[in-house]
Amino acid sequence: MISAGNDHSLAISATDGRAFAWGRGTSGQLGTGNTSDSYVPVAVSSSTCWSMISGGGCHSLAIRAIDGRAFAWGRGNYGLLGTGNTSSSCVPVAVCGSTCWSMISAGFYHSLAISATDGKAFAWGRGALLGTGTIACSCIPVAVSSSTCWSMISAGNDHSLAIRATDGRAFAWGMGDYGLLGTGNTNYSLVPVAVSGSTCWSMVSAGFYHSVAIKVPF
Repeated sequence: MISAGNDHSLAISATDGRAFAWGRGTSGQLGTGNTSDSYVPVAVSSSTCWSMISGGGCHSLAIRAIDGRAFAWGRGNYGLLGTGNTSSSCVPVAVCGSTCWSMISAGFYHSLAISATDGKAFAWGRGALLGTGTIACSCIPVAVSSSTCWSMISAGNDHSLAIRATDGRAFAWGMGDYGLLGTGNTNYSLVPVAVSGSTCWSMVSAGFYHSVAIKVPF
């Protein structure tokens, strides 16, 4: 698995599940124990085997293969790392809570995850982007305001996308500039709102100023 962040790249080795990173390291987003940049893949400072990895603006997220626990490293402002504070870290640190996660996504100012237990979505970081109905930032995972079970999530720069597990419909929340949320207007939303149309989607991806999706074939 590979993932490209804003200024860095991440990959999981197919041989042993170890994580590697390269690119800009000034916020510790490479997870090597320092803030140096790297022009070649360097091992993340952990012997852990990972099942999923995601690069954000200046931070990184990963799911530990053995138990589904989430870890984070890099810039910690807004509570991006989900550790209960706003401290940054140059090495992987555990996200708060004992939840096992099936999917994670690192945005620019926030982080998202889907619970492996019930498919509910959780978020942490900058408040207006968390989908909790408030503008309060959170340093720990908090539930997105929806009883929906999700099959996929994606965190962008200022917005989030998710696919509802029951019917493949897409939902969005966060800033609506440039029509980011796909609702037919530029309004922002603090809770998930349905993307226009009745299309079922197999994949969504939230970018910097745009959103893309793959339609389920019939």
